[in-house]
Amino acid sequence: MVAKIGDRGRAACPLYPSGRVLIDRAPMAARAERGPIEEGTEIVVVGGDRFSLVVRAFDPTVSNLSLPNFGKPILTAKEDAAFHAEQLEETRRQQEEGHRRAFHQLLKFGAIAGVIIGVGLVAIQTYRRGYTDDLVWIPFLSSACWFSIIFLAFFLGAATENILMFLSIPCALFGLILGMLWWGPFTAIALCFIVGISVTTVSLLIEAMRHPVT
Repeated sequence: MVAKIGDRGRAACPLYPSGRVLIDRAPMAARAERGPIEEGTEIVVVGGDRFSLVVRAFDPTVSNLSLPNFGKPILTAKEDAAFHAEQLEETRRQQEEGHRRAFHQLLKFGAIAGVIIGVGLVAIQTYRRGYTDDLVWIPFLSSACWFSIIFLAFFLGAATENILMFLSIPCALFGLILGMLWWGPFTAIALCFIVGISVTTVSLLIEAMRHPVT
């Protein structure tokens, strides 16, 4: 049971100034706010901490509603620890949910950015050599390529706390530019994907050597 400021009960023993009180028949450690309180005296909870309640003799001429922080729960050490553990767990859940949402947004960004890059590659190829029917696959392949690279970079980077994973993104972009300059859009996307996955693999190997499994 959690006692609250304003709860009424009785002194289970003399409070000189510490002892025990009964709140709804539940015994609880308490100390008198001022002066001794005799056994059996009706009391009201006016404060407390994780170790004991602070009580005073009940005065029927004073409304409990006038007490500062009326209705505030007073947690025991065990309840306080459980409350903080619950708060930490809730904070952890919120952080995980926030990371999950951010990760999904990044994946959407990767897929959309891949389509935009693919359309740009088609435009460049059309300008350089003319349009052909096979170029229609370029935006889809580019989208899948960048979705995969960003997925691996952020998923593995977050899991291992290794910033090296994120180097795959600029390296893949460099491979894309290099492939487009020298060959064509299909080769550019293939080179982009190979470079991105290769850098991710090398980063994983470096991470494994830094933190070997014992």
